[in-house]
Amino acid sequence: MTNARRLALAGVLLGCSSAGAQPSIVIAGDTIVVAGKPLSVTVKRLLSTESPELTEALLARRAQAPEENPCGQIQVPGGTTFALIGKVLAACTTAGLTSIGLRETAAQPIVAVTTAASPDAKVPIVLKVTATDLRLIVAGAVTGPFATGMLLEKVKAMRAGLPGQLAITVEVEESVPFASVRDVLEICTRGGLSQLTLKGSAASGVPKPEPTKEAAAELAVQGALDQELIRKVVLSNQAQVRACYEKVLAGFPKLDGKVSLKFSISADGSVRSAVAESTSNLELSGCISDRVKTWVFPKPREGGVVVVTYPFTFTLK
Repeated sequence: MTNARRLALAGVLLGCSSAGAQPSIVIAGDTIVVAGKPLSVTVKRLLSTESPELTEALLARRAQAPEENPCGQIQVPGGTTFALIGKVLAACTTAGLTSIGLRETAAQPIVAVTTAASPDAKVPIVLKVTATDLRLIVAGAVTGPFATGMLLEKVKAMRAGLPGQLAITVEVEESVPFASVRDVLEICTRGGLSQLTLKGSAASGVPKPEPTKEAAAELAVQGALDQELIRKVVLSNQAQVRACYEKVLAGFPKLDGKVSLKFSISADGSVRSAVAESTSNLELSGCISDRVKTWVFPKPREGGVVVVTYPFTFTLK
């Protein structure tokens, strides 16, 4: 039986593949390799845009080897956050591959999950994982926040009331390290939950930095690049801005206001500098500046440099 079939049948058993097995997708540094072939798309570009290349590579591999599941063996760098993993899961799902296997090193066993909702779930159960805490939501009732160390107790208590429940959806924020996600999945498995659906999530109840009409009016562009093209890239990366806000919000729970960011787009579309012109919090503006520097925009017309002033507004609701 191939590993792809084993994953499909086992669904979400933890460690279903042996350590040392050759991964089909390897991410090392800024390079992405699928079935031994490096892709032209880099990790930096994958994080900053909606690049279809990884999905296309997976579809091509499926056409070449229909019995193989390249997403069943994914190796990511140590210290990887869910921002990158979420992009890979999205590409796998778009390619029709919902049985996923993840690990950080060749010595680790595969953590196997699915991106498809379980058809056997008796009650909708969601575990929301943030960088600071967890929340368990059972049929709309929220327990938490609580620490990872209390998760096994919470899972066992939940299953005592729902003895036939084997399925749970684990929603993870982008800023959470994969090592923390792995711990959570292992605890869920020890608690008797064998059908684990993994997906990305923004924190429930946390304000999102949505551009307002006022903010759109304050967008200023100097150079040959349309405002709508710039706004499209910013909107596609909102989750990164939101993660910065949620991280700082933990220390400043009443934080709101505006960060006006000035950044320069080079002739190749990369961002060569990003600084805050005004800010309601230095930590927040610093985090957003660092993220904007990784984004890739369309190339300016005639190869010039474009200077953008973009306001990010945050309002507690």
